[in-house]
Amino acid sequence: MKVGFVIPSTASVLGKRMKRAVYSGPPGQNPSELFDIYPPPLTGHGGFIENTGNPIGTKERRFVHKDGDWHRAVHVWLTHPGTKSVVLQKRSKYKDTNPNKWDVSSAGHITHGDGSSDTAVKELEEELGLEAGDLPMEYLFTAVSQFSTDSVSCNEFQDVYLVELVGERSDYRFDRIGETEVSDVSFIPISLLRQRLDEANVDFVARPEQYRKRFFEILRGRYGAV
Repeated sequence: MKVGFVIPSTASVLGKRMKRAVYSGPPGQNPSELFDIYPPPLTGHGGFIENTGNPIGTKERRFVHKDGDWHRAVHVWLTHPGTKSVVLQKRSKYKDTNPNKWDVSSAGHITHGDGSSDTAVKELEEELGLEAGDLPMEYLFTAVSQFSTDSVSCNEFQDVYLVELVGERSDYRFDRIGETEVSDVSFIPISLLRQRLDEANVDFVARPEQYRKRFFEILRGRYGAV
């Protein structure tokens, strides 16, 4: 299947890519990959931001997640309007944040030199085996997210996209998933996803209340009661 995209106003391309070390450690993520870092959001942002502004530096992933620097990521939600269902991925056991939990259809960090929409397409290809091309990818909003554990402090600006799948749900087998990042893929009813997130089910990656409210309001506006 092929997936296309619409470039959001928040997307940026930052010129030449810095040389990166070759990673040969555990699968799931490369701690040496480079992230652009940004100033923290202004007080009173309400969970969303219109523009991250220009980066103030570049750091390796391992230090960004250690120091709590603000960086950018993408979320791509795949929905099947005909069945009011959504695709979820189960994160690999190798992930340094939220391993073995059900999460957004496809997601990833925006590395140094990459744009938002390009990263969204790349993640769909790497994680779910979907090729870029025909289906429109729509930018919805940019969320402000903070997550921390004893070893990780992840502060992100998340560009959120929506892809509506056409045809029959059975057409989408997701048999080429990137197993070092994703261990399983499944459709579930949108109403069940909302319920699991609202009740903070431990098997699902948590989303802030503002994120949940806006996302499900958008889906209700398109599909009716969900």
